[in-house]
Amino acid sequence: MTRLSKYITAFHRIKQGSTKIGPAPHKSVFLLTLIDLIERGMITQNQFLVDADLVATFQSIW
Repeated sequence: MTRLSKYITAFHRIKQGSTKIGPAPHKSVFLLTLIDLIERGMITQNQFLVDADLVATFQSIW
């Protein structure tokens, strides 16, 4: 199994919340947001702050 297929499998197994209109993919979108910010060098530690960059990235992925 390749590394990419492991990540795909992991994303499929993330438990989602639910809403009246169906599943809520917030966790997956949030993980993609963190990955994007790490790749851009905006998160360099094992902690992060909820700031304008995080919110803007989350909204652009959503």
